[in-house]
Amino acid sequence: MLAIPKDLVSNSGHLVRELEGGHLIRYRSNTNTQATQFLVTDPTLVYVASGTKKLRPHGSDELIAPAGSLVTLRPGAHVMSELVADETPYTSIILSFDRAWVSSTVGEKGSLLSQQRATVTRPSPAFVEAIHSVPSADAICRDWVDNLLRTTEREGVLELLWTEAEHSRQEPESRMRTVMSEHCLSPLMVPEYAVLCAMSLSSYKRIFRRSFGIAPGRWLLGVRLHHAKTLLLEDELSVTDICYQSGFLDLSNFSRVFRQHFGIPPSQIRTLSP
Repeated sequence: MLAIPKDLVSNSGHLVRELEGGHLIRYRSNTNTQATQFLVTDPTLVYVASGTKKLRPHGSDELIAPAGSLVTLRPGAHVMSELVADETPYTSIILSFDRAWVSSTVGEKGSLLSQQRATVTRPSPAFVEAIHSVPSADAICRDWVDNLLRTTEREGVLELLWTEAEHSRQEPESRMRTVMSEHCLSPLMVPEYAVLCAMSLSSYKRIFRRSFGIAPGRWLLGVRLHHAKTLLLEDELSVTDICYQSGFLDLSNFSRVFRQHFGIPPSQIRTLSP
């Protein structure tokens, strides 16, 4: 799965600038892009300068961000695509903040923490002016970042940063439990959960087994299969939709492991319900 900001920073087709505590990326696409799964690893802002961005955090409804919108993204799995406008390319300015910087810099939480994995708002004129006034120096200074954040009081940005700061300050086991509770049905692999927990893979596996008494891969499979079974018995969604909503990416693999676990294929389990 492609990762933001890592894979954008390493792509020579985008203009990348270092800023204190993260990256600023000028993104451009001259054609419509297909819906693609991304792993957002750090709290991220996307200002859509032209074209339209579509996004759907896993388990949530689709959001549409036309030109002039500000998108906030919490770490996690998101399906995203871009649409050009007539002959105008899709362009955006992406600000990604390192979670370590957020934890050490952002103050104590405000009255609300963000419960949404993504938001789309219309930013203030002051934000638009600031985002288009990026300093010319190679490294963007802290003053510019602070000034930009001061223009976003109503756009959910501070709630986004407060939320990630609170998560980063948790003890490793508590942080891991928070991540797994929020993202267990996202179509992620074990190494990607380790990234979301800000842990090395070996530390993640060790802490997970100590906390849950089972390997993370086996735990995820069990949670996803039981979630799928519940949906099959209580919902009228198709087997394909339930497969994807339960964190599986391949229908044939889902059917195989479901039958191995419950002794019956998912397509037939509804025949057993009264």
